[in-house]
Amino acid sequence: MTEPRQDEHLWRAELAPAVTRYLFASRALGLLASIIGIPLLPFWLLGFGQWYVRDWAQRFSCTLTAERLHIEQGVFIRTQSDIPLDRITDLRLYHGPLMRFFGVLGLKVETAGQGATQSEGNLIGIVDSSAFRDAVLRQRDAISLLADADPFQEQVLELLNQILATLKAGGCSSPS
Repeated sequence: MTEPRQDEHLWRAELAPAVTRYLFASRALGLLASIIGIPLLPFWLLGFGQWYVRDWAQRFSCTLTAERLHIEQGVFIRTQSDIPLDRITDLRLYHGPLMRFFGVLGLKVETAGQGATQSEGNLIGIVDSSAFRDAVLRQRDAISLLADADPFQEQVLELLNQILATLKAGGCSSPS
């Protein structure tokens, strides 16, 4: 089995069809719960909300490569995250009551250096979130194993180079 190239896509995450219904309902409930949002609720329900969730879904992209997790999302504020796998400390699955109602899971990407309440990426509604999470963690662990092996490999290469230099210099004596 050959190792994947660094830029090769190992997994391109897809959104579950229910994610647009979940986003529409959750944003509508958010508007309903705020004093400022109540006057905006009719605009949301009469077309703006449908446009927003459709555009959000079209702009969403999450790709696992050999060394990175690349995430693009957003409508008005668009974000692109290129997260090195060796910085990922955890991928946490979550789902609240509304998410459970729509059958949607969330996946928080937590990295070294992030605060306790922040995450590097928040992926909502990926098809087969558990399998995607496992694939990212497996790839992260594979990179970690390769990184741990490097110091040993460097020592072996250095020793071999010393032996080769000694042999070339004629420092090899024959047994008497």
